[in-house]
Amino acid sequence: MIELNQSGLTIERVNGLAPDAASLKAGQALASARKWQLLGCHERVVWGECQGSGSSPYQTEIDLSEPAFKCTCPSRKFPCKHSLGLLILFVNSRSDFKAGAPPDWVNEWVARRDDQASRKKAKAEVQPTREEDEATRARREKTKAKRAGEREARVAAGLAELDL
Repeated sequence: MIELNQSGLTIERVNGLAPDAASLKAGQALASARKWQLLGCHERVVWGECQGSGSSPYQTEIDLSEPAFKCTCPSRKFPCKHSLGLLILFVNSRSDFKAGAPPDWVNEWVARRDDQASRKKAKAEVQPTREEDEATRARREKTKAKRAGEREARVAAGLAELDL
């Protein structure tokens, strides 16, 4: 697990994650604790709720190990301004974040991410190595050539019988 105080996050790194200058500027405007109804952190994850234009606040979550982002806002930009604002706020003012157990919506997201990662790892372990793949390809080619030779022999025998 990643230690929150050793996550290696800097403002420069966070700024580099922004999809464009407008998203970064909007994220910087949201990097204030007063814009957030809920701020929390635990081990590798940071979360917050930010009131947007909808009736319920946007739930924003960040997995610091990659980092990876999720937000319930309708933005198609990734990461969205809420994710950027939350991460900037976390880097600048970690004391605003209440350390504790994540809410269910954060736990579910982290569990899905962990499940996907373990399935991906298991699939990669099952995939043959390049050497095994080349050996399999060589065996197939050898079998293919053998069958072609047998087929030619049968055709030649059939033609010989036809000549009789």
